[in-house]
Amino acid sequence: MGVAETYPSQWNPGGQAKGIWRFRWDAGGSNLIHSYRETRSSGTFEGNGVFTVDGEKGQLLWFWFDNHGFPPLNPSVGTWSDDGALVLAKTTPRGVGTSVFRLHEDNILQFSATSQAVGESTHSPVVSGIYRRQQ
Repeated sequence: MGVAETYPSQWNPGGQAKGIWRFRWDAGGSNLIHSYRETRSSGTFEGNGVFTVDGEKGQLLWFWFDNHGFPPLNPSVGTWSDDGALVLAKTTPRGVGTSVFRLHEDNILQFSATSQAVGESTHSPVVSGIYRRQQ
């Protein structure tokens, strides 16, 4: 559970939000399934994702579904940054999205996302949050 700063977009007026991530392995232990729920003054945002590995390419893939309603036409592809963060990037007909998961000591997850809409020259922040694991 944690607190996130959301930024103005066509889906959200921006502001502080409370969020919770839940992670679990699938029955076979090869896919990491997760959900996210964010409560903000303007309503609730919910999403579900699956991390998996493309066995042929050896790439980490992220499929994400949320209540904005855009189906994942293709997955985000993950790479590891020099400081150990998982950086996931995806291109869709709407533009480019980047999400970053960073684990810290004491069971803290830092998550951020940016987007670059078609026709724009820079990425804009979408959300940035710090979440603490609940025992």
